[in-house]
Amino acid sequence: MNILEQDGVNIADSLSDFWHRLDGRTLLITGGSGYIGRSLLHSLAVATENSDLKVEIFIPTRDHSFLERFKHFRLHKNLIAFEWGLGNHLVTSLKSKSDFIIHGAGPVDVSAYRSAPSQMMGEIVGLTENLLEYADKYSPKKLLNLSSGAVYGDFFEVTNGPVKETCSAAPNLENWRSCYGEAKRYCELLIASQNYANASARIFTVMGPNVSLQAPFALASFLNQASQGKNIKLSSDGTARRSFLYESELIEILWRLLLTPELKGPYNVGAGEAVSIARLANSIAKHFPESKVILGAASDDQRNYYIPDLNRLNEFYVPNIRFSEGLARTIQAMRQQGVLSS
Repeated sequence: MNILEQDGVNIADSLSDFWHRLDGRTLLITGGSGYIGRSLLHSLAVATENSDLKVEIFIPTRDHSFLERFKHFRLHKNLIAFEWGLGNHLVTSLKSKSDFIIHGAGPVDVSAYRSAPSQMMGEIVGLTENLLEYADKYSPKKLLNLSSGAVYGDFFEVTNGPVKETCSAAPNLENWRSCYGEAKRYCELLIASQNYANASARIFTVMGPNVSLQAPFALASFLNQASQGKNIKLSSDGTARRSFLYESELIEILWRLLLTPELKGPYNVGAGEAVSIARLANSIAKHFPESKVILGAASDDQRNYYIPDLNRLNEFYVPNIRFSEGLARTIQAMRQQGVLSS
């Protein structure tokens, strides 16, 4: 059994007391063909493989080919994909009620986050408003919004410590890089104002088997450089710190947030271990002997301590996969899938 399969089994087993809440229900996952959406579907496919659980899943997508990865699972026959985008209304594209909704739709092209930030911002907000038009008609039992730690803007400084959900900091409106965080922040407000149960997962940095190597983040960049036999070059001195939540723990947290009625409002979703970017680079280099780490100049980036306070999360879940173990599993899994060279 490879790492991806092990993770699926671990999630399914850990949530054995939760899956029955989906039995006989319908579930809508926007962004279902994306990284997190695929991971959610895989865990559910594993959970339903040897059970009587019956759940119908609606997946708006522009790419139906991703469903092929589930063709060997019993769940495959219950996956209903259909076209949806900014050009058409979800309420007319999907005429069935969804008991539960996970909203993670966003721009397909990750380069848009840097090349066309205002366009990306408009798409995130537009898809959310479109979804809420549908949800308003059918009033789901629960809506889980996949948000981001970027909603806090440039608050992160070592002197402030981990950021709490009650923090009133916001993205800097004079910086184009704030478009993503401001869009997510506005969408949270729209969703929080609804009359049905909802929660927002403010997701921080994640690592795992399905992380895209095209993502505009340090982990993907370093893995790409190292797998090509290149040195890992940092654009800064590497002192900035992040937390890295392992993918299987992210997916388990999201299912618990969706399927636990009393969990409402915003939740920081991340790991508590602060890891410097230099440590990340050096840790990756240990798995690729040909690569050396080359540090850049000191950075004046204010986001030098992008670490979440996890007190709210820890009331129902405590991440336990440490950084070193999670990174090792990520690299091993990607090699097993042929994504990274050995």
